[in-house]
Amino acid sequence: PSVSRAAPPPEKLQKNNVNKKRKLVEELALDHVFGYRGFDCRNNLHYLNDGADIIFHTAAACIVQNLSTGIQTFYLEHTDDILCLTVNQHPKYKNIVATSQIGRFIEKNNLTFTGAINGDVYVWKDHFLIRLVAKAHTGPVFTMYTTLRDGLIVTGGKERPTKEGGAVKLWDQEMKRCRAFQLETGQIVECVRSVCRGKGKILVGTKDGEILEVGEKNGASNLLIDSHMEGEIWGLATHPSKDIFISASNDGTARIWDLCDKKLLNKVNLGHAARCAAYSPDGEMVAIGMKNGEFIILLVNSLKVWSKKRDRKSAIQDIRISPDNRFLAVGSQEHTVDFYDLTQGTTLNRIGYCKDIPSFVIQMDFSADSKYIQVSTGAYKRQVHEVPLGKQVTDTALIGKITWATWTR
Repeated sequence: PSVSRAAPPPEKLQKNNVNKKRKLVEELALDHVFGYRGFDCRNNLHYLNDGADIIFHTAAACIVQNLSTGIQTFYLEHTDDILCLTVNQHPKYKNIVATSQIGRFIEKNNLTFTGAINGDVYVWKDHFLIRLVAKAHTGPVFTMYTTLRDGLIVTGGKERPTKEGGAVKLWDQEMKRCRAFQLETGQIVECVRSVCRGKGKILVGTKDGEILEVGEKNGASNLLIDSHMEGEIWGLATHPSKDIFISASNDGTARIWDLCDKKLLNKVNLGHAARCAAYSPDGEMVAIGMKNGEFIILLVNSLKVWSKKRDRKSAIQDIRISPDNRFLAVGSQEHTVDFYDLTQGTTLNRIGYCKDIPSFVIQMDFSADSKYIQVSTGAYKRQVHEVPLGKQVTDTALIGKITWATWTR
């Protein structure tokens, strides 16, 4: 929809009723979660309903996802990050799931199998060690799963993939015969954190936030979810005309997601932790601010780098492209907002900056005509500056007439 140039004052000001109660937002409902927590959890990914659904968690949400439709349902009663999840395998107790914010699950199926950091697996009966499987994996063993119907055991760990297989292995009941599987993720070292088995397939969760299905017969792997890895997600921006959005994370990657099909479209490795992101109004470029003071401009269709620059040493807190697609504003922790003229090409020479900012930049917004920018700071002050000279505007009457590009009353 077009931006109104004559927006009415908010209802609170119309009625001069400052004590009016705020309405609760009740029409919002969680529809889809893009993510899987694999970087610090184990055995937290399982099949449900004879393999029709999978269950996993991220943040404080437990997620059940249908494999054919992609539709998700949620358990949202936890008050903090979920760290443990397991499913009861007994046929009498189908779909009974246990989740926990802290604690551990101790398996009791006569024998207990313990994975070691050196790649060995120990087989115990009661408290006696009865067998050692030396070098079951070349790296640490992070997860194991025993199937009740046939007693076969799946293990997952950290391993460099070879022609013979990778970090997922299927063993007989005595862990004497083994078949290894490659995950085909393209990683130099595969690191598996959760495995589950059902109906000829192995469900795999990795440290890097991926969920895959591996076929036992053909060994082919199918990527179901490819989410961000360890680190907070700071950058988030929606495309101006399409149902897609971009996320940028401390894991050093930026990813474009499809809101309709609920899947990852593309991703790029930025090399450093990212803090903010913004699309250009025409949707052809996306600007990303980095924690190390650098900013990068990508072409949306290919995610190739159009240009990059680093004029600051501290983190870029917010980044914006003006409505006329001409100016780039870069706000940093150094109490500054720098301006660049995108029409001058990839050189990105700074053409002006705001210098009278009392604290670090939190958020920015251009005016609809691209002549002004308002800056929200860590000192809880809102300031307006001219673009691109950076001179502060103090005339309250003038400020009251400005129509902002994205800010709403």
